[in-house]
Amino acid sequence: MSWQAAWAIRRKMRRGSPGGDDPFGVEGVSVLSQDAFVQKVRSALDETAASFPSPQRGTAIDHIDTGPVRGEWIAAPKVPRDAKRTILYCHGGGYFWGNLSAPRNMLARLSSLTNARVFSLDYRLAPEAPFPAAFDDAMAVYSWLIEDQRIDPGHLVVGGESAGGGLALSLLSALKENDQPVPGAAFLFSPWTDLTVSGASIETNAKNDAVVTGVDLRWSAKLFLNGKDARTALASPLFSNLSGLPPTLVQVGSTETLLDDSRRLAEAVRSVDGHCTLEIWPRMHHVWQLHSFFLPEGRRALANVAHFIDEALTPART
Repeated sequence: MSWQAAWAIRRKMRRGSPGGDDPFGVEGVSVLSQDAFVQKVRSALDETAASFPSPQRGTAIDHIDTGPVRGEWIAAPKVPRDAKRTILYCHGGGYFWGNLSAPRNMLARLSSLTNARVFSLDYRLAPEAPFPAAFDDAMAVYSWLIEDQRIDPGHLVVGGESAGGGLALSLLSALKENDQPVPGAAFLFSPWTDLTVSGASIETNAKNDAVVTGVDLRWSAKLFLNGKDARTALASPLFSNLSGLPPTLVQVGSTETLLDDSRRLAEAVRSVDGHCTLEIWPRMHHVWQLHSFFLPEGRRALANVAHFIDEALTPART
């Protein structure tokens, strides 16, 4: 691990020590109302997101809000706004938080590397809009891209981080189950695929992961599910039918509590003869790609994503 990565963990990601009863290191879960505590955690995470730099000068950011379609187009300098290659991206945040500014710098960099426009999805959040609202929004935007924006599925890539990685996987599984065209490729950063929080690494990496704990995950899952079964396929896509997915790249850190969500996903996809490339990065923290603006490991990870996309979309290359 580079010194930059260690600094990111210590200074940017958590405000309390791993463990304990307070999700995300924010005090008050036992004394505040649910809504008040959610707002307190959101404020803390917004503060972290605000410290991320803006994308490179000349990056085009176009906001979209047309009822069920909410988000923003991101195109790096020299990437045309009518570029055929498109990435649909789902941000993380445990399904209860989402700040489009957090992944914006990373997505602009990825836009440049892939010569693609990126649509960063602004899906509804729990507890105001619990499961399956986020999935419904992802499906609506995917349909909008295909039908209204006339994007060829062969030129389309779906990606996501953490909870957004799970959401992206749920979308892919549902598309295939409903005989709808699947995208040409997918990439997932540290995806949360199992809301039962049953992966062995939740415990074995508990002392190693300074970003996400079992307490964080269980609290977020309860908030999002709102009484629904955690094994529901659209909520926990690890338990869905994973056959027929597009070529998928998964990147995860070796010290993450969510490591086994990625390991088990790769095993499940391969067991049905699917194509899943799993990269386990030594001693990297949760979604380190977000820190590509100063982390060399983040930049190398994004370069790998770009190469993977180029290889996967070769028949549809523009």
